[in-house]
Amino acid sequence: MLLAACTDTTVDASPGTTTTATASEPATASASPSESPAPVFGEVGAYSTSVWIDGVFTEPATILESTDAAKAAGSNHLANVTEIAADNDDVSTGAVNSTGTVAGTHYPPSAGETAIQTSTGIINQDGSFDAFPTVTPEGVDLDTARQSESTAMNDDYVAWVETPSTDLYYDDWSVFAADIATGTTVALGASVEVLPDDTLPIVGPYTYVTVGDTRAWWGTPYPLGDKGEDGHYSDFGLEILGRNLDGSGELEVVAKGAILPSASGGDCVAFVRVNGTDTSVADGTYVISEVCEDGVEHRLIEGELGPDGRISDLAAGDGLLAWSIRENDDEGMPDTVDVLIFDRATGTLTDISQIKPENNFLDVAINLAVGDGTVQWNCNRLFLYDTVTSSLWKLPGSGDVASNAQIQGGAWLGWVTFSGTEGTTTVGRWEH
Repeated sequence: MLLAACTDTTVDASPGTTTTATASEPATASASPSESPAPVFGEVGAYSTSVWIDGVFTEPATILESTDAAKAAGSNHLANVTEIAADNDDVSTGAVNSTGTVAGTHYPPSAGETAIQTSTGIINQDGSFDAFPTVTPEGVDLDTARQSESTAMNDDYVAWVETPSTDLYYDDWSVFAADIATGTTVALGASVEVLPDDTLPIVGPYTYVTVGDTRAWWGTPYPLGDKGEDGHYSDFGLEILGRNLDGSGELEVVAKGAILPSASGGDCVAFVRVNGTDTSVADGTYVISEVCEDGVEHRLIEGELGPDGRISDLAAGDGLLAWSIRENDDEGMPDTVDVLIFDRATGTLTDISQIKPENNFLDVAINLAVGDGTVQWNCNRLFLYDTVTSSLWKLPGSGDVASNAQIQGGAWLGWVTFSGTEGTTTVGRWEH
């Protein structure tokens, strides 16, 4: 996922939706939906942080226009803080669950550009690593090393994606899940099931996994039409796949023409549709939908991207949706990013706006993460918006060195700070 780069006093978003926030005084507000005709999209209109929620036009009740005044979070809000120093920086944090258990990836010494087989497992507080067994999906080359791309977890399972790819053009994937209690690993699916006799190109967001109570979901390209004269497909669509975390059942297509899946509570998954992935969506607009156990897609939110906007990220959780929208300047370079946060219980929409510094022309990867009443993201500094108190915070230890890997599980959250090549994971429990 891509978003506009920023300094330690601003925050950028990735493909999702837009939010604007100023953190000087905690703002409190309730939803202010106004009666309006159902959205009619046909032309590319101006970008707007107002959206249609269940067909009702809703404006942000809380608008924060700068992150400069975000307060520093201290011990009054962060409890049970633990720093986990990874030995020789060969372990990276991937996820945390509601018990404070941390999962991540171990990287053995690299052999140049040759792919290395990584291991996924539990990172203990002393920095030691307990790896889950490695398995190989049916149809995947046993002798080809794979490296982890993403990790997600709940209180019972860890799921992750591996790829043998070492370039920026192709990305065959395999998805796994491990039972935390027993350590048993199962393969949930592999790209050979989507494209048996070729390599999948990188189209759209990278393949990453998200987990509900008993299900895992991930996005992938899939071939459209027939092969060309060269024996390869030239046209690809995007879809979201799902399967039970214990490996039972079949690999299922949850939604075609959709991107950015994020578990949204129970066994529900939210995702984004835009015109580039689904031509039934009007150009310059986006739709956020959800599919639950009944398999029926429900449209939750519709909004305007404008001619130069793009969704950069989506994160969901029990009762919260957060997404980011990036706008380009007149020269087509990343300019502003909004993080939009919707509280499904209260109907409150919050907008936090960030501006890219003039001297920064690069897109950088960031993630949104949703926990119990909190949304976290980073751009050099790590920010957390507390929806319970309507306040914006800077997490400690970030901003002095590069930081990333914001992760949340229930009230627990975590991030990694780097000093040189050595990384330290900080994990703590947020108290409103």
